[in-house]
Order: sequence, then structure tokens, then C-alpha cells
Amino acid sequence: MAVAIFEVAGQMRQAMSRSDFDRSGRIGLDAYPYRALKRGELHLAVFVVSSGNGFKIVGLGRVAPGDRSGISNRNLEFDLCRKIKPEVVVQPDNDAYPGLIRALNGRTPLNGSEEQDLLSVISNSADVAARDVEFLLEQVGCNAIEGNDGFLLACERDAVALSLKAANLQAELPKLSGWQLVSSCPWFIGGLDESRDSSDHHSSADRELSWLQEGAVPSSYSWMRVARRTDGYGPGVTMVNARPDPNSELGGVDLVYFNPNFGVLTLIHYGADWILDEYLDEIDDLYAGEDDPSDPRLVSNPVFVKRVNVKKFEVEKEWLLGGAIRVAQDIRNHEISCDAPFRSERHLSNGTFAALLGAGWLGGRAAGFEQVRDVVELALEARRAVVVAIHGNWDVAESHHFGEQWLF
Repeated sequence: MAVAIFEVAGQMRQAMSRSDFDRSGRIGLDAYPYRALKRGELHLAVFVVSSGNGFKIVGLGRVAPGDRSGISNRNLEFDLCRKIKPEVVVQPDNDAYPGLIRALNGRTPLNGSEEQDLLSVISNSADVAARDVEFLLEQVGCNAIEGNDGFLLACERDAVALSLKAANLQAELPKLSGWQLVSSCPWFIGGLDESRDSSDHHSSADRELSWLQEGAVPSSYSWMRVARRTDGYGPGVTMVNARPDPNSELGGVDLVYFNPNFGVLTLIHYGADWILDEYLDEIDDLYAGEDDPSDPRLVSNPVFVKRVNVKKFEVEKEWLLGGAIRVAQDIRNHEISCDAPFRSERHLSNGTFAALLGAGWLGGRAAGFEQVRDVVELALEARRAVVVAIHGNWDVAESHHFGEQWLF
């Protein structure tokens, strides 16, 4: 665990002064000069302001560092932020003062003894502050889940991250580090602050998938909408995370990606080997495009396979799993020798795949919500967890008012 100190100024001051800060507890900073924080690691954030010769501690939160921006700057995403009342004053004669000054001047986290000194000062100031410190320490601690449960969560997170990248929403990736285990929603989206209950999905602009709650296939799910606009409208992606009845062990995860504007339907099958289930053949047969020299798509088959080797799920790790993405048809047509693993020169990296997917260069064409429902039903019947991503635009002028449905 690491404690990072942030002086309240600029974007951070504006965020903390807004009326919705106490409700959302979020701050996003682009290109912040704090190079010592590592991407994918969670830290406890302490917010301070200058006060005479000392400092006042005015808030706490959690920070998830994102990508580098330049040589020394990094994008930061804060969540679970809350103000401390009464504010805690740290004077030069306080044991916590030297470490606070050192961390501020060097833009580096506190070391072990400095952390204890500062957190003790905050905890001893008030009972509410002590509870806040205890809660945040739990949320930045190591959260590792092993076995098949960890495998499923890691693949579901990868599916969500790929969907965000395909929708050109990379800036929202740090939100995935805010995942918390929720016993009633063991799937990945169910543990995010942005998740919505399935009962709310019927009122969203992508409600065509609300059939899932009608029992066509026994399943439970959560959903979320991610967009650049805070009300969810405009370009963005709606994601539904569904699992079949959890009475038996699940075999893996599928990402079903749908772009209504292009009519593109794509399925990414996550697995630890190159074995293809029969339902994948059925999907390719039904929705693969016909050979057409004028077709600009690089691949007209909807099914892709991502072979991953993951031992456990860890909140602090990278959002995307390593592993090449291959066309399922290539795997079927390749004669695998009995003494050698499958090799294919035709594959895509995570970044290339996401860029091509979002631009409509991959997947079966002329698809609609009916085809998406058919594919999801086949995957759920095969005992697979599913992440459905709908890359589309919520248009205010054409959609009715959804009340308090906004995610952020």
C-alpha cells in the first residue's frame, strides 16, 4: 500500500468545489506531474492545502494512475473521494510534517513510517475520519481471486477494456481499477461503481437487450453506459455483463461486440487453448459475410479467439490480458500436428484489434439486435459468461427522458 499526497489546486480544486463532488467522489486529471505512481496500482490519496507554516488535510480518496502523458506526466483518476470535516492541521512540529513535505516536493509516495505517522494523525482527529481511513485502506489493498472465478473475472475485464478502446474511450480505463467484489454480483461489471441493476436496463436507449431479464435463458446481469458526456448521451458504449445460472462451473467468457451504425457483429472467445466449441461454428456459418471482392472488411467472419494464460484476477494488474487474437476460421483450417502447438502468422494485437473493431473493419455484417440476442443465447447455453458491448450513439433529440439513469 502507498499513500500519495496531492496539493489541491487547478482542476482538483474545481472538482472538489462542485456540488456533485460529495455524491460522485470523482476527479480526473490529465497529464499530472506525478511520475512515481505506476499504472495499474491503487494508492490512497491525501488532499492538502497550504495553511500558514503548515498544511490542512482536507480530503481522502483513492487514485488509479493511467497512461503516461509525455516524459514525466501521468493521467490520474481519483474515486471514492470524500472531504474531511473537521479539516486536520499538520504543523511543522508534528511527526507527520517532514514526510508530507518530502512527498510534496518530490512528488513521490510516503514510505512506511511516514504513512503510519500521517494516517494516525488523520484517524485520531475524529471517528468519521478513522472510519474513512480504514475503508480506503481496504479498497487499495491487494484483491486477488484465484481459480476459475479469477479466470472469469480477468477475461470479463479484458472484454470491457477492449470495448472501451474500440469505442475510443481509453480515458475511461482507470475506472476499471475501482472494482470491488460484490457477493450478489460476482461478475466484473457488477463490482464497478458505474454498474446499473438489470431492472433499469429497460429504460435505456439500448433496451433491445432487456430480453435477458425475461428468462429466455436463466441469467443474471449488470450493465453500464460509458460516454464522454456525463449524462451518457452522445457517442459511447453500453455494456451488459451476463452469466447463466451459476449452479455449475462456467467454461469461460465471450465478448459480443455490436455496432448498430455499421451492422457489425463480432464475438471474441476467451480460452486457455485452441479448442473451439460447436456453437462458434454455428455463429460463423450464420453471420459470416459472403466472399465479395468489393467488401472493404479485412475479416468478414464474426468469430475470433483470444488464447490467454491467466492464473488469477488482481485489481492492480493491467486491464488487458496478453495474448494474440486470431480468426476462428484460421484455427479450424489449420492442421495441428500432434507434437507441436498451434502457430499462426495471421493474428492481431490488443491495440490493433480494438482500432479495427471500432472502425467496422472486422466482423459479420447486416446484423441487428435480433442477431445479437441469438448469439448471446448460444453462448449462455454453452455455459459461458458474456459481455455484450453496444457501440452506439444516444441521441437526446430522439430519445425520451430516462430520469435519474445517468451513470457518472
